[in-house]
Amino acid sequence: MDSGKDTAGEDPYTIADLKIRFHATEALLEIAGRAIDKGLAEPTPENVSDATIRTAEAKVLTARIAIDATNRLLGHTLDARATRA
Repeated sequence: MDSGKDTAGEDPYTIADLKIRFHATEALLEIAGRAIDKGLAEPTPENVSDATIRTAEAKVLTARIAIDATNRLLGHTLDARATRA
């Protein structure tokens, strides 16, 4: 979809997509936090393993959305500046 906006930061579709994925990241962080709490309270191999996996899932998604947001929101700005230089 094309919103007709000049920059990704003004594009409501880009912003909405990033916000949806940000909220998914928040949910995974909440799940990871609960798994860590359970692993600390009851440090069985299963609980510790679950906490490790949930933390890794949250870390991967967090890193991906940070990179994507940077590329989408700043990449266009940097490309425009390089073109003018």
